[in-house]
Amino acid sequence: MIFGTENIARQIAKTLQVFDCDVFGINRSGRVVEGFTQTYSFEEGKEILRTVDIMINLMPGTPETYHFFNDGSFSNMTNGVIFINIGRGSSVDTRALIKHIKSEKIGFAALDVFEEEPLSKDSEL
Repeated sequence: MIFGTENIARQIAKTLQVFDCDVFGINRSGRVVEGFTQTYSFEEGKEILRTVDIMINLMPGTPETYHFFNDGSFSNMTNGVIFINIGRGSSVDTRALIKHIKSEKIGFAALDVFEEEPLSKDSEL
Protein backbone atom coordinates (compact mmCIF):
# COMPACT_ATOMS: atom_id res chain seq x y z
CA MET A 1 0.00 0.00 0.00
CA ILE A 2 1.29 3.43 -0.93
CA PHE A 3 -0.10 6.56 0.72
CA GLY A 4 0.31 9.05 -2.11
CA THR A 5 -0.33 8.50 -5.82
CA GLU A 6 1.81 11.09 -7.58
CA ASN A 7 4.88 10.53 -9.80
CA ILE A 8 7.23 8.80 -7.34
CA ALA A 9 4.41 6.61 -6.01
CA ARG A 10 3.43 5.58 -9.54
CA GLN A 11 7.02 4.60 -10.32
CA ILE A 12 7.24 2.52 -7.14
CA ALA A 13 3.91 0.85 -7.98
CA LYS A 14 5.12 0.04 -11.48
CA THR A 15 8.29 -1.54 -10.08
CA LEU A 16 6.42 -3.59 -7.47
CA GLN A 17 3.99 -4.94 -10.06
CA VAL A 18 6.93 -6.55 -11.87
CA PHE A 19 7.10 -8.81 -8.80
CA ASP A 20 3.38 -9.66 -9.14
CA CYS A 21 2.40 -7.45 -6.19
CA ASP A 22 -1.03 -5.92 -5.80
CA VAL A 23 -0.33 -2.25 -5.13
CA PHE A 24 -3.02 -0.13 -3.52
CA GLY A 25 -2.76 3.63 -3.84
CA ILE A 26 -4.23 6.02 -1.29
CA ASN A 27 -5.11 9.64 -2.04
CA ARG A 28 -7.49 12.22 -0.58
CA SER A 29 -10.48 11.41 -2.77
CA GLY A 30 -9.85 7.80 -3.79
CA ARG A 31 -9.73 8.89 -7.43
CA VAL A 32 -8.49 6.19 -9.80
CA VAL A 33 -4.83 6.53 -10.74
CA GLU A 34 -3.27 4.44 -13.48
CA GLY A 35 -0.59 2.04 -12.30
CA PHE A 36 -2.29 0.94 -9.08
CA THR A 37 -4.27 -2.26 -8.63
CA GLN A 38 -6.87 -0.21 -6.75
CA THR A 39 -7.05 3.28 -5.25
CA TYR A 40 -8.79 4.34 -2.06
CA SER A 41 -9.45 7.52 -0.10
CA PHE A 42 -7.55 8.37 3.09
CA GLU A 43 -10.48 7.16 5.18
CA GLU A 44 -10.79 3.88 3.28
CA GLY A 45 -7.02 3.44 3.51
CA LYS A 46 -7.18 3.49 7.31
CA GLU A 47 -9.40 0.40 7.18
CA ILE A 48 -7.23 -1.44 4.66
CA LEU A 49 -4.06 -0.97 6.75
CA ARG A 50 -4.82 -4.21 8.58
CA THR A 51 -4.53 -6.21 5.35
CA VAL A 52 -1.16 -5.14 3.94
CA ASP A 53 2.38 -6.37 4.54
CA ILE A 54 4.22 -3.28 3.29
CA MET A 55 3.15 0.32 3.92
CA ILE A 56 4.94 3.11 2.04
CA ASN A 57 4.28 6.72 3.02
CA LEU A 58 4.78 9.36 0.34
CA MET A 59 2.32 11.92 1.69
CA PRO A 60 3.10 15.64 1.69
CA GLY A 61 3.25 17.65 4.88
CA THR A 62 -0.15 19.32 5.27
CA PRO A 63 -2.52 19.97 8.18
CA GLU A 64 -4.60 17.03 6.90
CA THR A 65 -1.65 14.61 6.97
CA TYR A 66 -0.09 15.78 10.28
CA HIS A 67 0.45 12.67 12.46
CA PHE A 68 -1.71 10.65 10.08
CA PHE A 69 0.40 7.68 11.14
CA ASN A 70 -0.25 7.65 14.87
CA ASP A 71 -0.88 5.12 17.63
CA GLY A 72 -4.28 4.25 16.18
CA SER A 73 -3.12 3.69 12.62
CA PHE A 74 -0.04 1.70 13.68
CA SER A 75 -2.27 -0.43 15.95
CA ASN A 76 -4.47 -1.23 12.94
CA MET A 77 -1.56 -2.43 10.79
CA THR A 78 -0.71 -6.07 10.21
CA ASN A 79 1.64 -7.56 12.82
CA GLY A 80 5.21 -7.34 11.55
CA VAL A 81 4.38 -4.78 8.86
CA ILE A 82 7.20 -3.15 6.92
CA PHE A 83 6.82 0.63 7.24
CA ILE A 84 8.69 2.88 4.81
CA ASN A 85 8.56 6.66 5.19
CA ILE A 86 9.87 8.69 2.28
CA GLY A 87 7.11 11.30 2.51
CA ARG A 88 7.16 14.06 5.10
CA GLY A 89 8.26 13.45 8.66
CA SER A 90 5.33 15.42 10.06
CA SER A 91 2.90 12.75 8.85
CA VAL A 92 4.35 10.27 11.38
CA ASP A 93 3.96 10.55 15.16
CA THR A 94 7.49 9.65 16.27
CA ARG A 95 6.48 8.50 19.76
CA ALA A 96 3.88 6.12 18.32
CA LEU A 97 6.37 4.85 15.73
CA ILE A 98 8.95 4.05 18.41
CA LYS A 99 6.31 2.34 20.57
CA HIS A 100 5.24 0.07 17.72
CA ILE A 101 8.79 -0.74 16.66
CA LYS A 102 9.59 -1.76 20.26
CA SER A 103 6.46 -3.93 20.46
CA GLU A 104 7.40 -5.48 17.09
CA LYS A 105 4.04 -4.49 15.60
CA ILE A 106 6.29 -2.84 13.02
CA GLY A 107 8.70 -5.55 11.94
CA PHE A 108 10.95 -3.20 9.98
CA ALA A 109 11.03 0.56 9.48
CA ALA A 110 12.96 2.36 6.75
CA LEU A 111 12.94 6.09 7.38
CA ASP A 112 14.30 8.71 5.02
CA VAL A 113 12.67 11.61 6.86
CA PHE A 114 11.85 12.39 10.48
CA GLU A 115 9.42 14.56 12.38
CA GLU A 116 12.35 16.58 13.73
CA GLU A 117 15.41 17.02 11.53
CA PRO A 118 18.22 16.62 11.89
CA LEU A 119 17.61 13.54 13.99
CA SER A 120 19.07 13.96 17.47
CA LYS A 121 21.92 11.60 18.34
CA ASP A 122 19.87 10.78 21.47
CA SER A 123 16.86 9.71 19.41
CA GLU A 124 15.63 6.15 19.88
CA LEU A 125 15.33 5.92 16.12
